[in-house]
Amino acid sequence: MLKLAATEHILREPLKSLEARLDPAAFARIHRGVIVQIDRIRHLEPIAHGDYLVTMRDGRTLYAIRSFSQWLRHLLR
Repeated sequence: MLKLAATEHILREPLKSLEARLDPAAFARIHRGVIVQIDRIRHLEPIAHGDYLVTMRDGRTLYAIRSFSQWLRHLLR
């Protein structure tokens, strides 16, 4: 499912395929099933074992797992 502002769309393709078409400077995968727009991130909170809690500007909190969070460590520097 693709969430855009107040709308949701069902995708019939692998997330990896969508990820390949997105600008890596603007979007990042943070979990197996989650890609976020980087400039929509409000706050990053490191938690155990290299994982992060990602708070978006709209208040939603997402979980970023270690294997997808290399760019998060870069943003925290």
